[in-house]
Amino acid sequence: MYPTVKVTQPGRSDLYLTIAEPLVIGRECDGLLLADEKVSREHLRLNPAGGGVLVTDLGSTNGSFLDQIRITGEATLGAGSHLTLGDTTIVVETPRPPAAVSQPTRRDIGGTIVATINPGSTNNPHPGPSGLRSSDQVVRPSPAAEETRRTSMDELVASFGDQISLPSGSGDDTVTIMFSDIESSTEHALRSGDHRWYEILTWHNQLVEQQVAAHAGFIVKNQGDGFMITFNSARRAIICASEIQQALHRQAVADPVNAVRIRIGMHTGEAIRQDSGDLFGRHVIIAARVGAMAEGGQILVSSIVREIASARGDLHFGHGELVELKGVGDQMVYPVLWGAELPTK
Repeated sequence: MYPTVKVTQPGRSDLYLTIAEPLVIGRECDGLLLADEKVSREHLRLNPAGGGVLVTDLGSTNGSFLDQIRITGEATLGAGSHLTLGDTTIVVETPRPPAAVSQPTRRDIGGTIVATINPGSTNNPHPGPSGLRSSDQVVRPSPAAEETRRTSMDELVASFGDQISLPSGSGDDTVTIMFSDIESSTEHALRSGDHRWYEILTWHNQLVEQQVAAHAGFIVKNQGDGFMITFNSARRAIICASEIQQALHRQAVADPVNAVRIRIGMHTGEAIRQDSGDLFGRHVIIAARVGAMAEGGQILVSSIVREIASARGDLHFGHGELVELKGVGDQMVYPVLWGAELPTK
């Protein structure tokens, strides 16, 4: 089991993160962005280490302190200890017992909501599992849905094996991996006929390609209506996905008979190119599984994508759900609000 940490910043809600892989923290980095002005751009890195977390200071100006002792090099953050950087503190969370739950209800995303977190009362809130809010839900995929959800995303993943080509100069960078495909594409093709479907598919693919180029993305592979894309910025990935969905929505209003909806999912991970490809491959699978949970017209992102992209406050997300991704385990996912559901100013 990977350790979970609580990140506390002044004037902000606590963040709960499961440290399953290296995570850089700072004011301007490709990991967790903090608003703390006393924190360096790339302040420190966290790595899972048994039940604790290995902390590496990255040459920060104001230093990182473990129980008030400045870290030189590396130190292990364990239960009961406090890590301080600027005015921000990080502690390892002690696992809590499960919250009381309501009766399961169905959700039409190829999964089942098996628990809704009980918030308790205002004066006596239920603690709930670490990292979950009262509005969050826990989802398990239904077996039947798993069998029917092998789509373009799954075919793309299966086509790679361990050989994945990245853009030149990418090195061992953190990238945001995005998968997309057309919802119910087989049914659309049968209903439209070959000629019309070819025109729809060509228009769709050109739209995706144009938006990816405009937002400095890299198309790793396109197979039919499915795309695997990488970005060096989680924000750019979300903005690109939102503009694709907005363009498709405008087209649907203008031509509802030939309208299509696409599902988009994304996850951020470090693109370490080892001979086996295992580490990068795991992130690919997570991104594809998140995408497979999405409905048409929806953008779903993993918790790390949300944490990275939400620091500026100009991107908006819906309530999170804890889902079980086949072959991966439990992951928090969040819908991106890109259309009419955006909060009004």
